Amino acid sequence: MLLIGDAAHVCSPIGGQGLNLGLRDAVSPAAALPAATARGGPADAGLAAWRRTRRADALGVLARTDLATRAWTLRSAPARAVRDTAVRGALTTAAGRRLLAEAVAGPRPNQAVRSAGAVG
Repeated sequence: MLLIGDAAHVCSPIGGQGLNLGLRDAVSPAAALPAATARGGPADAGLAAWRRTRRADALGVLARTDLATRAWTLRSAPARAVRDTAVRGALTTAAGRRLLAEAVAGPRPNQAVRSAGAVG
């Protein structure tokens, strides 16, 4: 039995990553299993590789969304002021904007597709 998407992961809605994680869960076995069996290996080897890849992706998403949730729900006024100053500074450069976007939204689509099909 494979658990994918919301059945397997509970994460903050910040960044909309729950649905994206579930979609990558659903697409990745379609790439991992045929790749393993095409090389003459058992389907179990493909599932083991799939499980390792998905776990790493899920843990990354959970870490990013937890950090974002903590950052946006700060109770301390001085901590919020530091956060706001840092975000304003990051938004002044293209690199800073990209860093913030990837910190919340996760990997760019081409990175997610490559990691979803990774086996081994």
